[in-house]
Amino acid sequence: MSVLKDTVLASIGLFEVTKARAERITDALIQKGELNRSDRKKAVLELLDKAEQSSARFRKKVLKEVDQAQSEISKMAEDLKWARETEMKKLQDNVSRLTKAVDALQKNTEATKKPARARKRKKKQ
Repeated sequence: MSVLKDTVLASIGLFEVTKARAERITDALIQKGELNRSDRKKAVLELLDKAEQSSARFRKKVLKEVDQAQSEISKMAEDLKWARETEMKKLQDNVSRLTKAVDALQKNTEATKKPARARKRKKKQ
């Protein structure tokens, strides 16, 4: 599991309702008269169950988003790699063309110098 997923899951754990917290919530409802004391245990279990379901849905949604983000990042990295390879190929082609042009110029220059040398020699003789 990635570091990002671990971090997200740890953050989600902060939102989960503990049994002690559920008991405090139900006790407050009992004190307000909104819940009968006889229903306390059932209410605590329901609260914990609902909290777990909610947490599971949230966790699933977050993991889906993290997976999607990782997938998009991987695709972007592949696209960049392809772009770099394409650019590298273009540069190599340019270098090859320039090398051929330089070679042709050197041959042309050497061919031009040879007749000039031969003429100079004839004049000296």
